[in-house]
Amino acid sequence: HLEALRKAATTDADKQMLERLDHLYGYWLEFWKAVHEGGVKLQGADELMIGDKLVSIVEYDASAGRLVMRVEGQNKRYTLFDMPPKVAMVLAEQVLRKGAPQNETFIGAFLAMDGRGDRQLAREAWQRAQRQGIDVAYLLPELNEKLSAAATVVLPQLTADTAKFLRPAMWQLAQQKNARWKKAALGRQGAQNTQGQLEVSVPGEVDAAWVVFGRKAPANFGVRIYLSDLPEGQKFGLFNEKAEEAADVSVNLPSGMAKIEFARRDGKFICSINDEVQEVTIHNAAAAKSSGLLGFSLPADAKVLVAGCEFQQ
Repeated sequence: HLEALRKAATTDADKQMLERLDHLYGYWLEFWKAVHEGGVKLQGADELMIGDKLVSIVEYDASAGRLVMRVEGQNKRYTLFDMPPKVAMVLAEQVLRKGAPQNETFIGAFLAMDGRGDRQLAREAWQRAQRQGIDVAYLLPELNEKLSAAATVVLPQLTADTAKFLRPAMWQLAQQKNARWKKAALGRQGAQNTQGQLEVSVPGEVDAAWVVFGRKAPANFGVRIYLSDLPEGQKFGLFNEKAEEAADVSVNLPSGMAKIEFARRDGKFICSINDEVQEVTIHNAAAAKSSGLLGFSLPADAKVLVAGCEFQQ
């Protein structure tokens, strides 16, 4: 994304934003390198204070970036992708000397850009770096920018029960070609990765497609679904190949990351995307009250990740 921005930046404002993001990325990366190095330094018998809890380190798998620690009699497992900020900070502090101005810059970048970070603490870290001679004033405008959904949405850790809903056999691909729809098993267009997430690809020779769950939704239902790498202009809702909009009910999706919570209760639809309430459009009032296939639209050649799917009756 930075490389694309580099090619597109033409104005002074664009170039200043590019410089800021470029440095933020580098500082953020240095912080996570320190987290990893801190994990490598830990031994199986080490104990650490994380917040107000004394925890025992069971192991740190350097090849996988996975930490196992024992907290209040239970083992907790984290990777570099889902580690809570407090844990990441404690590991980073194993190698980052406290008070060093460059380290304050790294810590500030993490606290500013992580979805579970703290922007006030980020500001304080950068101010400490500034007082010690590191010019980080150009980073401060980022604290006024809203974080993207990719940073704020926490993907679920899949269990055997939740991963079963992401098996390719549970989904279908409806493909439109020459104004006609054809629905079939997902087949080779879907694969479950090592984390249990469903990777979906759409053939290039179709006009449009919908990825739909194979079982019809009942009269009352609730679903929470996580989608990543969404192209612009897509929809989620109740698919209907005979409808003009290819859906009886739909809601517009953002590009990139989407945490979708969609429910029907006594004929009324409720939806939030990335924890913000969204307007649901009803294209067919009669069909909207009946059972239907839940799904989302995709264009030709699209590749998207279904990172989680939970149903509630």
